[in-house]
Amino acid sequence: MKRRQRISQAQVRKWLTVAVPAMFASMCLQAATLTNIVHAPTPSGGLQLQLQADADLSPGKAFMINDPPRLVVDLAATDSGLAQRTQPINAGPAQSVSVVPAEGRTRVVVNLTQPVRWSVNTSGKTMFVTLDAPVVGKVETASVGAGAAGGRSISDIDFRRGEQGEGRVIVDLTSADVQIDTRPQGGRLVVEFKGAALPASLSRRRRVSILV
Repeated sequence: MKRRQRISQAQVRKWLTVAVPAMFASMCLQAATLTNIVHAPTPSGGLQLQLQADADLSPGKAFMINDPPRLVVDLAATDSGLAQRTQPINAGPAQSVSVVPAEGRTRVVVNLTQPVRWSVNTSGKTMFVTLDAPVVGKVETASVGAGAAGGRSISDIDFRRGEQGEGRVIVDLTSADVQIDTRPQGGRLVVEFKGAALPASLSRRRRVSILV
């Protein structure tokens, strides 16, 4: 009987060792809920959106799509409590903002008049999405081997296998201001780096059938 009791106690301790950290992690990842989106002009003629929630927001992941122009922000562990899925903006470079909840995350899409510089910062329950003023006139793009404005260029391209066995293409940039457009095309994934120069040494076709 004592041996069974010792085994039972050992099993309980083992369960607590596994379950308590898991429960704590689950509590830390409890989803926040978006409650409001407000916007205001910036002194430089741009626009700032404030995504407000009922709990602290994760930093999120953001990227720019050039055609059609839009800024996409993915919020992990976040739900949407907004009454309307799409909210008109019609100010600065922004036309509207759409909120699309999915399993375990929420995607916020800012529809733009044209691609602009942007920044995303999170402070507690609020995420600040800042958009620069639209650029008047034609935007010049850098050709292969040419120097991009502000020294923006691709410095390296590498290939790796991820932890789950997936293939990863790693592109190093000299500046975080490079606008990236990702789109499917004919069964392929096309990634365009706007305004970034590609050195001649990197301008070549590569075989990636075997990833390191």
